[in-house]
Amino acid sequence: MRWADLERRQPRLASRARTRLLDPGLLLLVTTGHDGTPRETPAEPLLRDGKLLLSTRWLTLEACDLPPGRPILVRGVVTDLEGAEGEVTVRATARAETDVDAQHAYAAAVGDRLGWHPEIGRFHLVEVETVSSVRYRDGGDRLVVSWPPALEYVRRATSVPGVTERLPLVDLLDLE
Repeated sequence: MRWADLERRQPRLASRARTRLLDPGLLLLVTTGHDGTPRETPAEPLLRDGKLLLSTRWLTLEACDLPPGRPILVRGVVTDLEGAEGEVTVRATARAETDVDAQHAYAAAVGDRLGWHPEIGRFHLVEVETVSSVRYRDGGDRLVVSWPPALEYVRRATSVPGVTERLPLVDLLDLE
């Protein structure tokens, strides 16, 4: 899935993801180390040519966690105890960008926007698979919206673990 597809097919979710994940300029990249332990690392997102791109500095621990095809999780930073702003999560896989022109374009865009210059051939990019938004309502209910596939559902605070009440697409992003 390309980020541009999300914007075209689910513009409200894309807008929420942009506000919570991209606009702050910082997100959390969650990887799994070779020993199976999780690792959270701050990362700067960049949208370019309809793709969500992230890179890591060469030979850092998180870079070593990113062999091509390994799943990763990208999360926006939660900024309050109640979680009123909600969470946005992207499931993705790392992949090496081998096109030299794309590498140069990415490095130039990162340099212009973020002020540091990744070394050509020494960074990973992210291929997005799914995007989801979770918001919390009084009483602990979770309002979940995800794509692809297009799903909206409420996970009731009182529900049995693993049981989800599925609802038709009802604009859960608008509910407060």
